[in-house]
Amino acid sequence: MNTVYIINPDNSIRDALKILLESEDISAQVFADAKTFLNAVELPVGCILAEAEMPGINGLGLLSELRKTRSQAAIVILVSDDDPDYIRRALGAGAAATLLKPFSNDDLIDQLTPFLNHEFWPTPMPAVEHKSNS
Repeated sequence: MNTVYIINPDNSIRDALKILLESEDISAQVFADAKTFLNAVELPVGCILAEAEMPGINGLGLLSELRKTRSQAAIVILVSDDDPDYIRRALGAGAAATLLKPFSNDDLIDQLTPFLNHEFWPTPMPAVEHKSNS
């Protein structure tokens, strides 16, 4: 079974999401921030549920870091503002989807199910080429 990696700076939200997912027999691991997640999980497979606004590396920064690893994880970014520009940037940077807060438990499960059942799977993110200044 695939794992959902929950990355959220709010402990109560992390715990609530984990309890919800596990009540649906979905494996979940929680992380307080993107840096901790990136240091703990070498090449994530499954689904990443990440808060857009986090201290340190935010949702877009996480997408950029995962692009470097060519991760095949489906990344869903939780957004608190229906900002079309941010949503376009997130999807363009490799997010599989965005989910507008507040959302219902059913909305979350419905959003994650296609990724967990391999009904939809993002193509691997292209590696970012680093240009040398030499």
